[in-house]
Amino acid sequence: MKIDVTADDIRLGKRCVATLCPVARAIRRAMKCRWRRWVVRIDKIEDNEGANEYLTPLKVVAFIRRFDNKKPVEPFSFELKVKE
Repeated sequence: MKIDVTADDIRLGKRCVATLCPVARAIRRAMKCRWRRWVVRIDKIEDNEGANEYLTPLKVVAFIRRFDNKKPVEPFSFELKVKE
C-alpha cells in the first residue's frame, strides 16, 4: 500500500509521539480507519489492536529521526509491506 506523507502531516504531526507523528497521520488516512491508532517505531509499524504489523522502511526511519530532531523534512511516499 502506498502511503503519502504530506506537508500537512508534517505541519500537524507531533515530535517524539509514535501515534501522532506525520507518518502515523498518513497511515491512518490511507487506511481510512480514524479510530485506530498507528504506532510508528524504528523496527515496526503496528496498530493499537495488534492486529496489523508492518516493516518500517529505512526511508521512514530516516524521516522519523530527522523530524524528531527538528531537522528539515519534506513530504514523501513509501510502500507499507506486511511484516512476515
